Amino acid sequence: MLGTKIPELMDFPSEVSFKVVGDKEEIILAGINKLMQEHNIKDFNVTTRKSSKGNYVSCSVTLNVESPAQMELLYTEFSKIETVRVVI
Repeated sequence: MLGTKIPELMDFPSEVSFKVVGDKEEIILAGINKLMQEHNIKDFNVTTRKSSKGNYVSCSVTLNVESPAQMELLYTEFSKIETVRVVI
């Protein structure tokens, strides 16, 4: 992601939104929920939006991130969810 520049750009803890884009909504949502359980994150919000042609779904995941390391880890873990194409 941004590597060592994250601490320079943000204060922690901080509310962060990740946009997770892929092509199977059910699989992505299940992956997000599993990831939140694995990292003991209980306070998070997910909103979804389908693309205009319905081929892709965008899931915005908003949560409090405690450190740059946690932010990097979540970014990497979101990217590993099956059917995810990109994480922003």
